[in-house]
Amino acid sequence: GPGGGSGGGSGPGGGPGGGSGPGGGGMEMTEHPVELKFSNVPPGYQLSPANRAAIIRYIQKLIEENLNKSAQVTYAGTRRTLLSSMLQHARQLDTFSLPLTVAVLGPADRSDYDRFKILEVLQDQGPD
Repeated sequence: GPGGGSGGGSGPGGGPGGGSGPGGGGMEMTEHPVELKFSNVPPGYQLSPANRAAIIRYIQKLIEENLNKSAQVTYAGTRRTLLSSMLQHARQLDTFSLPLTVAVLGPADRSDYDRFKILEVLQDQGPD
């Protein structure tokens, strides 16, 4: 009948609990790509590894506190926007992007809600 499967094994390290919560639907780690944009930075600006790590720790803490879930935030590489390169000549300032991947542990059927909450938390912390 419906709801009759076991939902797969655990990954390395397993984690506490392991079973499914109320209402069925197993727990899984879902990944959500996000990109932080820093405006009006000097042309050619490079974020130091120490500052990048500090930003990632801060973002992870914000998400864990606001979603009340375990989260893992990782750096997803470097990118510069073409638009920022074109605008650089006009205003002498650049836009710097910090692509991240946010992984949260939760019910698989709630990943869209998690994505919404992650973006909401990050936008709430942005400039007014």
